[in-house]
Amino acid sequence: NYSRISYFYAVEENPSRDGHHIHSLLADAKSLYRKEMWSLWFEKFGRNKVEPVHCLQDVVDYCAKYVCKEGAWWNVKLQWHRIQAINDPGFVLRLEDSGGSKNE
Repeated sequence: NYSRISYFYAVEENPSRDGHHIHSLLADAKSLYRKEMWSLWFEKFGRNKVEPVHCLQDVVDYCAKYVCKEGAWWNVKLQWHRIQAINDPGFVLRLEDSGGSKNE
C-alpha cells in the first residue's frame, strides 16, 4: 500500500527542451524496493534514475535546493509519526511485534 509513503517532490521545466521533469524523495517505503520503483516509473513515464539516500544532510540539501529554486513547484506529504517527531523531539515510535508486545 503506497498510501503510507512519505514523500517530497519538485517539478521543474526542462532546461533545453519542452516539458517538465520531477525530482523526488520517498520515505517509509519499506515494502517498495528501488528496482521495483524504477520499473513502475519506467512503465508509466519512461526514463528515470532511482538512488539511495546516504545521509540526512543530503536530504536537507536536496529539498532546500528545489524549495528555493525559482520556477520549481513542490509538494510534501509526511506520515503522522514524522509530524509527531517534528513537533515533539522526545517522541519515540513504538511498534508492535507479532506477539503483541511493545518494542522501541
